Amino acid sequence: MPLFQSPERVLRARSVAIVGASDRARWPSNIFANLRANGYPGKIYPIIHPDQPGKPGRVHVLYAGNAATKPQLEVRYSEKGNPRPERVTRDLGKIDTTPATATRVVVRADGVSEIELQTEAKDDKEAARAVDALDALQTLHAAGLFRTALSRQHVDRIAVSVGLKGVGTRRVVRASGTWAPSNVRTAAAKSTLPLVKWDHIISPDESEALVGALAAYPEVHAYKAGLSYRGREISVAELTLPAGGELVSLAKLTALKPTIVITGRQHANEVSSTSHILRLAQLIVTDPAYKALLKKVNVIIQPVENPDGAQMAYDLQKLTPTHMLHAGRYSALGMDVASQVGLADPLLPEALVRGRLWLDWLPDIYLNPHGYPSHEWVQQFAGYVPPGFRTYWTTRGWYTSIGGLRDPRYPEHMAGTEALREAIVREINSHADVRAMNLRHQARYRRWAFGFSPYVYGQEIYKDTAIYYTDLETGEPRGSRRAGASRFGGGEGGAPGGGARFSMNQWPQVTFVSGGTEAPDETAQGDWLNLVTKPGFSYLLAHITYLRDGKFTVERIEEDAQRDGTSITLLRVRPVRPGPVTPRPSAGQ
Repeated sequence: MPLFQSPERVLRARSVAIVGASDRARWPSNIFANLRANGYPGKIYPIIHPDQPGKPGRVHVLYAGNAATKPQLEVRYSEKGNPRPERVTRDLGKIDTTPATATRVVVRADGVSEIELQTEAKDDKEAARAVDALDALQTLHAAGLFRTALSRQHVDRIAVSVGLKGVGTRRVVRASGTWAPSNVRTAAAKSTLPLVKWDHIISPDESEALVGALAAYPEVHAYKAGLSYRGREISVAELTLPAGGELVSLAKLTALKPTIVITGRQHANEVSSTSHILRLAQLIVTDPAYKALLKKVNVIIQPVENPDGAQMAYDLQKLTPTHMLHAGRYSALGMDVASQVGLADPLLPEALVRGRLWLDWLPDIYLNPHGYPSHEWVQQFAGYVPPGFRTYWTTRGWYTSIGGLRDPRYPEHMAGTEALREAIVREINSHADVRAMNLRHQARYRRWAFGFSPYVYGQEIYKDTAIYYTDLETGEPRGSRRAGASRFGGGEGGAPGGGARFSMNQWPQVTFVSGGTEAPDETAQGDWLNLVTKPGFSYLLAHITYLRDGKFTVERIEEDAQRDGTSITLLRVRPVRPGPVTPRPSAGQ
């Protein structure tokens, strides 16, 4: 793969189609001046077709936008004797109440008689709106409309108590006999191996198909965890030892055993993460050596977090496979998905999945692998130097950073991150071709960037691997000196706040490592994709084997409860402490 993209190839493009998808029906004339105020500017899709020698270039511009900036109900009707139809629109405003919580469940041998939910309204007006909506829903059910709303299989009725300042009212919605299809992914039979190949970019559709194929294995619980802004499905696979029952307690699983959650393709043109995440899942369920990891660790994967951007990047690479395709980097509306993680009602629904996984599993480690351009360099004196990417001017090879809690009250956290650094180095250097790539890139970066301005273009090499671990000015390990001192705040309901993976540093007593990587994979193809995917796989394996070999204690706490009862609490003390190093699973990647 060429290191530089030919400028002639870029400039001789025959035609360019630019498609804007905005949150507005029309873009204002001063759109660029308003980009800072408007967090959802939309996308510009540079669809560049190959050149056609001897013919002039042409540009086709297509503007596209949504019909309204917020949900609306539109009714059109005609009155007798009046040939002109009438049109009425009403904004569908959100009812301002707290999230509903389940307070009571009545269970039978063959199902559930009733689930009671409770919510608190902001004021009298919002309480009345909530009650009216519940009454109207029953009328709509009777008329054959919205029959899946508040209707669940094996549940006779759902009761909703709407409270306001100590008083409230209760409405009961009986099952309509119709419910939405299950989100659980199933497969009739196991597919031919290997499922996951590293010789091509995995599209969102292929990723969904692979998760569905993995669902054929008893170690996998796969389900559709959400939808993107454009309605694409987002699947999650939970890899655990088979429990032998229909219902499984996530709280018990993560209390008795360490858990790792891995999210891929936040930036959708950083293509290698989906590949190594899915290959890891395949090996865990098909290779006995890898399957043994589940005896000690729960592995939760989300291969594609940003399917809208991933689909755009995938479509663009069909025309220009050697471009970095930053047009597909972000979401359908132009902002980063992670900027909305932790919001209770984000404009991008795909941003909900990461926070739900964190709340469901309370993982010990959260990983979010990334990438950077594999062959197009941003030249410092070429008139194009985006400030956010200034230090990506030249190549570094594969690299990562590690930072943990440095609070002296929690000394075991730093011991854990130090041991993880050793584990990462062992795994990365186990591949001769990966090590050779890294040494070549490190030397180039040291000569052309770090050597000129070390405080702008930092470089830290540890045992031939680029791991940014220490502060350049103090020489101390990176990390926060106080628990809860992250630079990002928490989100609604205790979920991780905005700011990507770093927001989880707010709770280091739960998630003691929140890590990410950078691989030169924008946009990698063929043999190069196979090469740069290897270190990503090794990075994941280093963290999983650390949890496998680590030491922890589970405390059993017995207390008196009401009515002469006893309360038993199982508490796993975190973080997982370093343990003896044991051999890695057989090389199956």
